[in-house]
Amino acid sequence: VVFLGLDHVSLLFNRLALMDTPATLVMACAFGAFVCAVERRQALGAGLSPAFACGVLLALVYVMRGLAALLIPVPFLLLWRVGQKQALKALAAGLGLGLLVYVLCWYLPHRAELLHANRYYFTEQLLPHSLNHLRIIVTRALIGENWGVAPYLFHHTPVQFGLALAWLFSGLDRELTARQRLCARFLALWLVFAWLLFSVAGYTATRYYVLFYPALAGIAALTLAHLGRLGEALRTRPRLRCGLGGYLAYHLWLALLPHTRFLDILLFCGVMGVTVLLLYYAPRWMERGKKEEGGGQPNVQRLLPNASSWDEGRGKRAAVALLAVWAIVNLYWTGDWLRHLSYHQRDADRWLAAHLPANSVLLGAIAPGLCLNNRFVVVNVMKGLCNDRKPVERFAPAPRYILILDVPWEEKWWVQHYPELVAPERRLHLFKPILRRGFSVGVYEVPQGDTYASPGVDEEPYRQDHPGRDAGRGGRPDGPLSGERPAGRG
Repeated sequence: VVFLGLDHVSLLFNRLALMDTPATLVMACAFGAFVCAVERRQALGAGLSPAFACGVLLALVYVMRGLAALLIPVPFLLLWRVGQKQALKALAAGLGLGLLVYVLCWYLPHRAELLHANRYYFTEQLLPHSLNHLRIIVTRALIGENWGVAPYLFHHTPVQFGLALAWLFSGLDRELTARQRLCARFLALWLVFAWLLFSVAGYTATRYYVLFYPALAGIAALTLAHLGRLGEALRTRPRLRCGLGGYLAYHLWLALLPHTRFLDILLFCGVMGVTVLLLYYAPRWMERGKKEEGGGQPNVQRLLPNASSWDEGRGKRAAVALLAVWAIVNLYWTGDWLRHLSYHQRDADRWLAAHLPANSVLLGAIAPGLCLNNRFVVVNVMKGLCNDRKPVERFAPAPRYILILDVPWEEKWWVQHYPELVAPERRLHLFKPILRRGFSVGVYEVPQGDTYASPGVDEEPYRQDHPGRDAGRGGRPDGPLSGERPAGRG
């Protein structure tokens, strides 16, 4: 509860109007229903089977957030593995009923829009564009400097990340009862499936990680409660000790001494190799030194804490120390967020309202984020998704203004299709910076006249966006004004 409720990685995202956070709540409810099914509780509410309820909740999760479908295979795999056929049938029935209602009530009436949007997100954002692109994505996700799943988690919540890795690779769930093990493996598979998906996806914003934070917090808490067994596993298994220690040492090196991203693999091999050598051979060197000093036969078990010493108090002290480190890191990032709060976005909104005509049309993926409190018509323009066919001409003769990420993050689509309109000399105003990372937004006025008049061509039904309804049905753009950090460069 402390990890999930107070860690800034989940706490700060819960302030935003995202679909990821309510979807995560439903995912946690599905886990709760699965736990009830494993414990063979006969009813939830009015005689409802827990497994059936879990299936319905999984369908609701998919309806709310497509990426959350990564959770659907987890209970099926676990119940199939333990041979609970009745629960498996109830789970499938609940999932099928939920999806049937979704298809009949929502998908079929809106299939044209949904197919178009899903095709865009699947082909343009989710799938890598080439094998080389996939290689770059996977490398960045595992050993990148600042971007990707592993670097982001170690930078922002290293204690939870380290504890979760230790649980996944140490096999601590073998010490649990059969039912406890099943529930722990639900969380573990939830976490692993999410990490795998976000390690190969072409585009993942950090807000997507909210979908696995309950599992991360649960696994970290389980490891914290079994530090004695973890200490024993690290003591007796050199490969686990060296692999886990080397990987975490590499990310610690990156956090303290950031470097050019082209050296990622070289630095990873170097730091990993040195750490592995130290962790593997240090006990042997210490044992040899004790032999030379005492002349006896020392017990190598004394060089690392044994299981009984952990159980008698060292485990509690280690847990307190880890919680203290977590609190310090969390306070640092929360304080960093508070220290950099500003009103730049609100001020930009007010500037537009004061300086542009009342009937203006603002074009661009950035425009919605700067028009939350004014009355302008906003047209979200995203290549391949919405309003990318002559957007400037379609809204003539109204006063039109283009809002784009400016130098050095110039949006290529506008530069390619309307280079004369987004030329530097035509810039009406520059908001700099909107965010502390240096994102600046340029405002460009479209000249009146026949050059950019209405084209008079009909668009497809799903692309005929009514200007009075915040045109562009693709939703709020994934970008800097949505308050998130992209998990990849490029």
